[in-house]
Amino acid sequence: MIKRAGAAVGATIFAIGILAVGAPAAIAPRAAITLASQPASTPLGGDLPLGLRIDGDPQGLDVRVVIHRAISSRGGFDRTVMGNDLGGTISTIQVPAATLPVTVTGRVLTIGLQSPNAPSTSGRVTLQQPGVYPLEISLVDSSGDRIDSFVSHLVAVTPTLPGTPAIGEPLRVAWVWPMVAAPAFDENRQANPAVIGQLAPEGRIGSIAGALPQAAGVPITLAPGPETVQSWASFTRAHPELGAGIAALRSASAVEQTLTAPFVSLDMPSLEAAGLGAEVAPEYAAGADALNTTLGTRVDPRTAIADPIDGGVLARLRQIGVDRVVVRPSALVPNNTKFTPAAPFRLETPGRTFTAAAGDEGLAALLEGDAPVALRAERFLSALAVIAGEQPNMARGVVVLPVSGWSPPTELLTTVLNGLRGNPLIQPVSVNTLLDTVPIQANSDAATRELTGSALVAPPVTERQFRAARAQLAALRGLVGRTDARVERGNVSMLVSLTLAWQTDAGRRRAKAELATIDASISAVVAKVHVPQSRTLTLTARTAEIPVSFQNDTGQNVRVRVSLASEKLFFPSGSTQVLTLPPRNTTARFAVEARASGTFPLLLTVSSTDERVTVQQSRITVRSTVVSNVGLFLTIGAGVFLAAWWLNHARRRRRDRAPVIGTSSPDPTPTPASEPA
Repeated sequence: MIKRAGAAVGATIFAIGILAVGAPAAIAPRAAITLASQPASTPLGGDLPLGLRIDGDPQGLDVRVVIHRAISSRGGFDRTVMGNDLGGTISTIQVPAATLPVTVTGRVLTIGLQSPNAPSTSGRVTLQQPGVYPLEISLVDSSGDRIDSFVSHLVAVTPTLPGTPAIGEPLRVAWVWPMVAAPAFDENRQANPAVIGQLAPEGRIGSIAGALPQAAGVPITLAPGPETVQSWASFTRAHPELGAGIAALRSASAVEQTLTAPFVSLDMPSLEAAGLGAEVAPEYAAGADALNTTLGTRVDPRTAIADPIDGGVLARLRQIGVDRVVVRPSALVPNNTKFTPAAPFRLETPGRTFTAAAGDEGLAALLEGDAPVALRAERFLSALAVIAGEQPNMARGVVVLPVSGWSPPTELLTTVLNGLRGNPLIQPVSVNTLLDTVPIQANSDAATRELTGSALVAPPVTERQFRAARAQLAALRGLVGRTDARVERGNVSMLVSLTLAWQTDAGRRRAKAELATIDASISAVVAKVHVPQSRTLTLTARTAEIPVSFQNDTGQNVRVRVSLASEKLFFPSGSTQVLTLPPRNTTARFAVEARASGTFPLLLTVSSTDERVTVQQSRITVRSTVVSNVGLFLTIGAGVFLAAWWLNHARRRRRDRAPVIGTSSPDPTPTPASEPA
């Protein structure tokens, strides 16, 4: 044990030494072999031309092709793609690499298939039946040692007339082409260079658009992002090179099914949980309007990709008229079946049943990676052939829904389209056609599926922040009108602030910056509307009109609410008026009645029509020299009363003091009474 331990320590020290000094560089192979081209299927009795690219000197090297037994299941196919479980050998073909004919794409090795109804021919491979057969293609040296290799597949089909299916029910294949980028503008309305790069002819989305003309005759389903498409069209003014891509999308949308979508990608379950579920409908309405206007066509209002999804999302979609959805398998409760799931199913919610299809993520993954284009296309088409062969006489269909951020080269899309065109095992269709022509498997466990629910992530903005921004936008709309560019910009800010693309810390900061643009627009308007800050007005009559001057430097009409407040003034026409202020100077007059004389304040408030935003306040000093009617009446009455009293009093005094004319003073001595006679 001590010796073993010592050996282990020595091995460890040796390994550490290699890491410290630096491991020797990997020795590059003297040659490499890759697939350059291959037909999607080969009829029994026909020839399979394998286009091979050999990098390096082919002298002294052989190309060896081992044909293995047919694959019997989808799982078996997936293992062969990884180079595992290739199965027993049917035939081996080996030829000198240097002797293969040379074409533009490389060298060609032709494998002849024996016709089952013809006499056996030397050099042709006998296959017992149609099927998908793994091909192990290697580059070997003179000793038989493998230098490089890969696994392809031979799809052998029953000979038929051109355009005639080789099985009872060709597999319906609905291929969705998403074209969605992150919001294309920053909060300052500057174009995002990264998005422009994606829309360029060689970019991620531009490459997809570049393949659209090649899809003629092969139905596909378009899933463009409304904000992406709208921005794309606007970018062409400054970037003419982007014009071909948007033009191709417009042409394709006129003939291909185009799915409805929210203005930006949304995490609808998280919005619902955060109290923002009601925003789903406006997002879809804005999305449909952007697509219809920009593409000049009408999107399909019934069918949508719902990712992520839960029961609450279905309820929201039901409200806007969507009753068909494409979902990802991860959103569904697993359902073990013998064959590949290849039929629509029901998703039930209270009051409405949705028809749904699950995107096949395994098929979409075959188009990803860094394998050569021809090999990726071959594996994708061969996988479809395997599914078609599982139940060849039953109407079945699959939806190919690529992953988010799908970035296929144009050459890959063109190669796959060519393989789908006229394929005897496959019928390309739109999502709607698949849902219409492939029945739900009645009396099957797969007829109705259940949703697993979705992991919730906080939206980029909170409900409180969003509601406050909405109120501010309403105030801005009241000030400058619905059609003002700043209002339209604010509408976009509200929509993009909820995007699924901004669920990181940096994204949340970005979303808040978007909402802040609304406040900035209001501030810009408010800063250019002025009223005198202080002044003194003199009222010389009981009723009068107070003039108020406004200076509007915005260069456009601004609608405001003007309120007057004073305890000593009455406003016969009301203390509040809504005014439309034209550019430059405007004077408005407000009728008032003075309730008292003296000096007192008048508060003038200019605000948005909903009174949420105060444009400006001014304090006016009012000097009133007018006495009120009541005071005047009392004063006059008192004067009249005093005058009457004084006159009456003076008259009495004068009468009491004046002597009586023609009389003498009385004799104080009494006159004696006369005696009788």
